[in-house]
Amino acid sequence: MGYALIADFLQDRQSFKFFIRHRHQYIKTSAKQIAEVYILKADIFTLENVHLTKVVTNEKHINQLDIVFYPWF
Repeated sequence: MGYALIADFLQDRQSFKFFIRHRHQYIKTSAKQIAEVYILKADIFTLENVHLTKVVTNEKHINQLDIVFYPWF
């Protein structure tokens, strides 16, 4: 099981997008378990109407996880 880190932050007028990159930890194929990526901590000044997308995969590496924040205007 691996955990995600916030790598990049893109901001526009409509949404906040966080691109989460995995630490590229190797998952043993003999375990035959599904790897889950979770967000450990995100320090954001606005957390309104959060839409969280969790990536679940059984591959050896997990590439990225997208989180989109839609602030109310």
